[in-house]
Amino acid sequence: PGGIFSGWLFGGDRTGATLTLRAPYGQFGLHESNATMVCVAGGTGLAPIKCVLQSMTQAQRERDVLLFFGARQQRDLYCLDEIEALQLDWGGRFELI
Repeated sequence: PGGIFSGWLFGGDRTGATLTLRAPYGQFGLHESNATMVCVAGGTGLAPIKCVLQSMTQAQRERDVLLFFGARQQRDLYCLDEIEALQLDWGGRFELI
């Protein structure tokens, strides 16, 4: 909400508009290590990080995690219940900041 694309998308009738979508740039994934995992997410950027954390929980892998999750406003933070559930199931230290 409030972003450039969101403003354009919801700022008028976009019926028939053409969008060009591209794949994400760069690399994203989990590097094997015993070091504390530091995750930084803003807004919808939480989605891929949450998937990695969920798969690590299912695999019962123990690794400390610091998750920095932010949004423009407190009310824009989402999935907090799911993150809390991950914290409870986590095999190591898991801090949400």
